[in-house]
Order: sequence, then structure tokens, then C-alpha cells
Amino acid sequence: MSQFSKRPRHHAAEIIALPSEEARFAAIEQVPELYRDWVNELVQDYFSKRDFLERYRHDQRQKNHYFR
Repeated sequence: MSQFSKRPRHHAAEIIALPSEEARFAAIEQVPELYRDWVNELVQDYFSKRDFLERYRHDQRQKNHYFR
């Protein structure tokens, strides 16, 4: 079996599910160094896409509100 039991996406999924930013930072520090940058990139990518989608939906609601 491999030295590491989980793949980077598994680590990222667990970190994304954590309730606070502080908990996520602490969890990233616990990831094996080999995967740490990769996992951090996956987590940041998730939250940037989530934030973009929230802004987009908000803008669409505002736009639809004005055209009623």
C-alpha cells in the first residue's frame, strides 16, 4: 500500500466540509507535504468558484428584479 492513504481530492473534500476558515488552515497543515500545495489549490479553487457563483446569482436576481 502507498505511504499516503488518501489522495489530494479526498483531503480537499474533507477540508472544504470544515465549518471555519481557521479549521481549514489547520487541516491543510496536517496534509502530507507532498500533497499540501495541491490540496490548498483545490480548496482555494472551490471557494473562488463558490463565491463567483454566489455573486452571479445575486446579480441575476437584481437584474430580474429591475425588469419586472
